[in-house]
Amino acid sequence: MPIILSGQYQASVNIIYGLISFFIEVMILTMIFCWSRKSSGSVIPAIILHTTHNLVDQSYLQPLSTNANVPYLSGEQGIITIIVGTLMVIVLWLVEVKE
Repeated sequence: MPIILSGQYQASVNIIYGLISFFIEVMILTMIFCWSRKSSGSVIPAIILHTTHNLVDQSYLQPLSTNANVPYLSGEQGIITIIVGTLMVIVLWLVEVKE
């Protein structure tokens, strides 16, 4: 968050939007990583998920974020990423409830 406030991370995104969306994304990813840790009994799946998230974000989504509005849609602070993550959390929660 300090890097977002300083304007060094995703500088093309409004700072308020960047802080809020980054916080939401971190909370969503935390739920997914914790679920994988609890389900497997190991930290390895959480490490793999975090690595995969960083790889996809930095290798595929960030290069798409060159247009002025795209960072609001894709990437670590994008609304599409937040929606997809939220849907994943809902699915994992439903799976957990059924068990």
